[in-house]
Amino acid sequence: MSGARVIPILEWMLMQVETHTHRQADSESVADRFSACMELGGHYLSAGRYVQARQCYRNAAQLRCDAAAHVGIGASALRMDSLDEAEQAYRKAVRMDPMCGPALNGLGTVAERRGCFDEAYEFYAQSLDRDGADAEALLGLFQMSCRTGRFEGALARFERTVSSGACPADKAVRFSLAVLYHKLGRLPDARKVLMEILSDSRDYSCAADLLEEVELRLGAES
Repeated sequence: MSGARVIPILEWMLMQVETHTHRQADSESVADRFSACMELGGHYLSAGRYVQARQCYRNAAQLRCDAAAHVGIGASALRMDSLDEAEQAYRKAVRMDPMCGPALNGLGTVAERRGCFDEAYEFYAQSLDRDGADAEALLGLFQMSCRTGRFEGALARFERTVSSGACPADKAVRFSLAVLYHKLGRLPDARKVLMEILSDSRDYSCAADLLEEVELRLGAES
């Protein structure tokens, strides 16, 4: 069922939970209302109804001291280009839970939008320190390495993730690894990764184009 079709059902369920809460303000009813606010906020976010999503997450944050609610506020604000509000929400989430990868990724996105690429790189790196298999953080780190020239540090993290098998099927992660090899002049390694990608996905044109360039450079060097 699509998010747009689920929303009216969840709105009705939340209304029922709120009615019950007014009659019986116990911990179980508060937990139910928190869960309903979080779920409804997620569907609003997916449907592009960011103001309503933000309000749901704000309601959830009032019910429980939970980093996830503030991540939701940050995500809603970010989609409305309210960078200051997004940063404030993400920082509050990190204070509540220093291991909160989505909040660190959010801070990375905020810094990136502001053109603070070194700062964004550090936030994505911190997220990977907590979860080395976070594809969003890996791709953010890759993009910021291209902005800052910090290829070697990014490559070390990509190699650890790929060698561990954490993101074996993620073409974007594997292609980013090949690009890093290419930028650092490790052409045989780049060719190996690109050929592996194309063996699984022959229509991946970006990989095919880069492989052609790598082969030309290897031929010129031989």
